[in-house]
Amino acid sequence: MLKWFFNSFGVPIAFIGMNNLVFHQSGTFIGLLNDDKIWDKHGQYIGEVVTSNRLFRSKVTVHSPKILPMLPYTPNIPSLPLGENEVVLPPGFVDIEFDDEGFVIF
Repeated sequence: MLKWFFNSFGVPIAFIGMNNLVFHQSGTFIGLLNDDKIWDKHGQYIGEVVTSNRLFRSKVTVHSPKILPMLPYTPNIPSLPLGENEVVLPPGFVDIEFDDEGFVIF
């Protein structure tokens, strides 16, 4: 079953493909989901799943790099879902920002 993630405004921003690989809505590889955290192909922390379907980045927690065990594949890009309700960001978190091509902006 396809699972979408949303930002705090309720906009669909990413989905999980096979093997817990996470992709931007455009199909650009974001990273690997491991223990509710997402790590990019260089092992850098991208963000984490909050309240089951929201992706946010912690501003306060420092994360040691992780090694990605495989190279990403090119997914079939699913249709965008309807948006979700807007939510208040938890303390210490921000929305993950992406450029026009779907790459994470740090």
